[in-house]
Amino acid sequence: MEDLSKCDGKKFRCIWHGMPVEGKIRVEFLKNSTKYMVYLCQNKHMGSECLDKFEYKYSWALGDGRKEERIRVDIQDFILIDTDLRKKLSELCRNKNLSEKQILYIKNAFGVGYQYMESLKNNK
Repeated sequence: MEDLSKCDGKKFRCIWHGMPVEGKIRVEFLKNSTKYMVYLCQNKHMGSECLDKFEYKYSWALGDGRKEERIRVDIQDFILIDTDLRKKLSELCRNKNLSEKQILYIKNAFGVGYQYMESLKNNK
């Protein structure tokens, strides 16, 4: 897993308390300190407020963002979403006539969110 302290602004996807959650990571330095706090900005779980939530409703403080912190708050299947990959997949899906099976393979292989793949399928 990547060091989340270097992932400010990156999108993520996970299962949190059994619910699928997508959002963005915010890394903010604590006032008068060299220490930082990693926040998960999203619309499902209210927690500690960060200064900039990227227009999401809630943020949740994860300390330094280590895997142990994510496990402690029942976060599973945490992945970072590659937005460059999304652009490439979008172009591929528009230029090719992909079957349901091919779209499902891409979704599973690259961890692309279900709603995103459905939108690509519907925009053919």
